[in-house]
Amino acid sequence: MVDSSIGLLRLGVTKFNVALPPSFAFWQKFSSLFITEVCKTFGSEKMLSDGLSRLVPPSLNDIELFLEEAPFMRGTEYLNVERMITLWDDLSQALLQELIPFKGQVQDYLAAFNPAWNKVGRVCFHLAENKADSDHPFAFLATYTARLSDSENVTHLPLGRALKEYSGEKRSNLLSLLLPVQKAAEQSPFIKHLVDTGAIFQPLVWGIKEAYEFLKTIPLIEAAGVVVRVPNWWNPKKPPRPQITIAVGNANASAVGLDALLDFNMGFALPDGENLTIQELEELMKTQG
Repeated sequence: MVDSSIGLLRLGVTKFNVALPPSFAFWQKFSSLFITEVCKTFGSEKMLSDGLSRLVPPSLNDIELFLEEAPFMRGTEYLNVERMITLWDDLSQALLQELIPFKGQVQDYLAAFNPAWNKVGRVCFHLAENKADSDHPFAFLATYTARLSDSENVTHLPLGRALKEYSGEKRSNLLSLLLPVQKAAEQSPFIKHLVDTGAIFQPLVWGIKEAYEFLKTIPLIEAAGVVVRVPNWWNPKKPPRPQITIAVGNANASAVGLDALLDFNMGFALPDGENLTIQELEELMKTQG
């Protein structure tokens, strides 16, 4: 039974570059649901310390809805809720068996088959520019990665949705998901304030001061296990510099002469791509002494 369950497990965890037959696709989806729950429950942990006891099986309603998608295949008449729960438990035993060579390292096991799985079940902090509001030029949103799409893209959902998804029996999953956020709050008063006030679960607009405070705490946030996405221009190790562009030969010339050789345009741009006029550049140079 374990051998067949390992086959089912690998069917879900492996990336296939070709379309599978309907029956295989059905079982792959079931196994993928199992892997998704594993990622959500243990995504922030490097290894399993207490087995899979915290892994909550799907609800009876979810299983019934899934069975409605079953294609016509051999053995369809034997599929029912009880059988699917048994298969779910078999997948748990198969995963424990598979983790032995990996010394219980879930992330290493998933990476061996498809590294994209390690992006699921993670909290992500997003900071984006909000150029439409000069008073609050930045926007913040916390999300969590809920699943992988068929095209291997990670599906992000607002972190506030997790409060509903992980209610009831799945509350332990919520605690696991938010563990990196808690660790970040322990290291950063700024993040602690967002957590204590519940603002972490809401979209926020920030001024420059709040955005800068957040940017300064990025190393602490990432060390806690939270993924951070910020504008490309933010790199404290390599601060962006104004850029100069020169275009030569824009004008049409009938022959190569002095006019053609002197035909060039020089442009100046800030790190965010905003172009500067000659007058603005001169004013900027004056402020630099």
